[in-house]
Amino acid sequence: MPDGDSLNWKIRGKGSRRVLSLVRTGADSKLIGQEACRMLVAQARSGGWKGPIREVAQILERGLESTFGAATIKGLRDQARQVVREHHGDRIDWIIPAVDRALCKLESLPENPNRADIQRELMSAVCQGLVDHRVLQPARQEITTEASRERSEQMIFESEILDAVGREGRRLVDTFLNAEEDSVVRAPRRTIQKRETDAARLNEPLTVIGGAM
Repeated sequence: MPDGDSLNWKIRGKGSRRVLSLVRTGADSKLIGQEACRMLVAQARSGGWKGPIREVAQILERGLESTFGAATIKGLRDQARQVVREHHGDRIDWIIPAVDRALCKLESLPENPNRADIQRELMSAVCQGLVDHRVLQPARQEITTEASRERSEQMIFESEILDAVGREGRRLVDTFLNAEEDSVVRAPRRTIQKRETDAARLNEPLTVIGGAM
């Protein structure tokens, strides 16, 4: 396993190294998802991201509740990009791919999305986007090498992780989008408790995810 410092120096933001550690040790995907929520909340507080995320949500809500088409999607993406460009806190360019992910999900719905659909898919995609940007992308080569995975196996592994992160990210809708504008964002309560490492745990086999050997 590569020296921890040689990998961790690439990982930015509060909670990111905790999520990386869980990914590297093959932790339960739901636990990874819940820690990803805490990571997003911590970094949103320090970076001042709540306002821009709410603005993007409002843009999507206004644009999608009445109509849905290629021109609408392009316009919404351009408006979201403008919000990101004007944000003066921690850089949030990674939100644009998250908006694209949310729009793809919404476009696949059998009927025009309602406000709840839009909020749910946006927060799911934002949580996924942050983990991808701050954890998976910078550490991809090392994670793949450590687990001796082929590239296709790593893509399956990451897809499983991001699916779990997205499911948990939906739990952030109320604290980011429906609470009072000046309220502090808070992480939802864990439903899976962290386990402390002790002598007994050191003898347990590692969990294999995504076809890794």
